[in-house]
Amino acid sequence: MTGGIVAHRRKGVGSDSGQALGPGVSRAGRGLYLVICGPDGTGKSTLSRHLREWAEGRFSEAHVLHWRPGLLPQLAALAGRPAPDGSRPHALPPYGLMLSTFRLIYYWVDFVLGHALRILPLRRSGALVIVERGYWDVSVDPARYRLRVSPTLVRLLGRAVPKPDAVLVLRASPEVLVRRSGELPEPEVARQLRIWNGLAAREEWTILDVASPEAAIAAAAARLIESRQQGSHARRR
Repeated sequence: MTGGIVAHRRKGVGSDSGQALGPGVSRAGRGLYLVICGPDGTGKSTLSRHLREWAEGRFSEAHVLHWRPGLLPQLAALAGRPAPDGSRPHALPPYGLMLSTFRLIYYWVDFVLGHALRILPLRRSGALVIVERGYWDVSVDPARYRLRVSPTLVRLLGRAVPKPDAVLVLRASPEVLVRRSGELPEPEVARQLRIWNGLAAREEWTILDVASPEAAIAAAAARLIESRQQGSHARRR
């Protein structure tokens, strides 16, 4: 797979990425909600860190959330159990169908209510809100969340999840991602990449190939954010 940026995106987003992060046209007061997703090893947290630093002076503040808004507590905490080992999310078997369905609906409520009560107020205050993984990660990698649920149910519930202003799907070749992460076998990584590619094409999300230099990836992500901000501002005028 060659490095670069794939143009599954709305009209107006540039695809070149050869510059480091620099002064942009963003202005504090126009917030934005961004989801960064992709298989393990694609550098979601690294990109989030770059964008959080870049956001200083461009947004009122920047927040990075993992997977979901976090309005509701983890189910383990409600049950008085310790949190599962986050370093090996695929180590444990999935729950049964009934418990998996309950867990899916519980966290779906967090995505819906958490958007209204946590993400939207931050966005309106001019903040950059970055969510790593997001709702559709459940569709791609249910084993990470120990879920054994119908893909149809995941898709139906997903229709009610508020859409972000922008979505970045990070990808590289399966061989590269296995070397970086090492938790999942290459065929599983390839399967996840195929699903992310399909979602990106259907939803007009932007794909960033992380075989590109780190600075180029961050610069391309910053330009996407600025493009979305400009489009949002133009619609309000």
